[in-house]
Amino acid sequence: MTTPTVDHHAILAPVLAEFEVARAATRQRVLQGLAIIASVALLAIAAALWFKIVVLAIVSGVAALITALIWSSFPIAQFNSRFKHEVITRLVAQVNPTLTYQPTMGIEQPVFQASRLFHTDIDRYGKEDLVEGTIGATHVRFSEVHAEYKTETTDSDGDSKTTWHTIFRGIYVVADFNKYFQGHTIIMPGAGAGLAGAIGGVFERMGNAVNFGPLQPVALEDPEFEACFNVRSTDQVEARYILSPALMRRLIDFQATHGNTVRLAFLGNTLHIALPKDRNHFEAPSVWSSEPIGAAQLQSYTETLAIAQSIVDDLNLNLRIWSRV
Repeated sequence: MTTPTVDHHAILAPVLAEFEVARAATRQRVLQGLAIIASVALLAIAAALWFKIVVLAIVSGVAALITALIWSSFPIAQFNSRFKHEVITRLVAQVNPTLTYQPTMGIEQPVFQASRLFHTDIDRYGKEDLVEGTIGATHVRFSEVHAEYKTETTDSDGDSKTTWHTIFRGIYVVADFNKYFQGHTIIMPGAGAGLAGAIGGVFERMGNAVNFGPLQPVALEDPEFEACFNVRSTDQVEARYILSPALMRRLIDFQATHGNTVRLAFLGNTLHIALPKDRNHFEAPSVWSSEPIGAAQLQSYTETLAIAQSIVDDLNLNLRIWSRV
């Protein structure tokens, strides 16, 4: 895909200037609040120590810390929300006018689970930053998703502890195509995808035993593809029809571009793609940084937005390669 030549930073310069003012104001507001909280806490601690009430001094310190954390979170969250609604929304429109951006929306949990790309029961599911639109003939939507499960342990003193484990964190994509499949086919990382591919399912199996149910292994006649991927399907014939030599070649290249832990599912009239990522992609710059929002920062946002176009191009979705002739 050709890198966009539009100077987004120059176009958004007036808006970015407003946000530099808002960032400084947010930082000042937080610091002023923390100064007041700290002053009150020090007076309370000093008074408690004067009267030799150590417990009260400790409670005052803990209460001040909790209050400071809660106080600082609100103005920072407001700044982040405003940045997404006003800056990222404008940037999306510039990068591709056919796309829309909804910061508080995301790929729904039932849609995520329906793909059966992950088999651990979900105890906590987060979603945000939904990008959606039609590129050529293909409708695409993607968002950040963080799915987790929890484990409970009890120590020798009888104290219980809850630990959260990530099932998937990253970009989850749902794209349509004009052929409706009766079966359900999933493509998982294979042993040849490297260490991450070979042990990719280990952490998933820590929560629950994997039950693929009617999804049975599919043998294909492409050694390179089978080294990169494991394929399972409810319909062996249909899976082989989907995975034409041309598509298998594209998927090998797609994996090389997007990482060896990518997972895909063909379900109904949709293609699901899970792209693991270890960071949030549309967050506002830190209020504690005085460095202006530069072109490099905007470029990181546009690269994430380019995922939709990349998937359509790399997998040739607009040519409808799954259609029967």
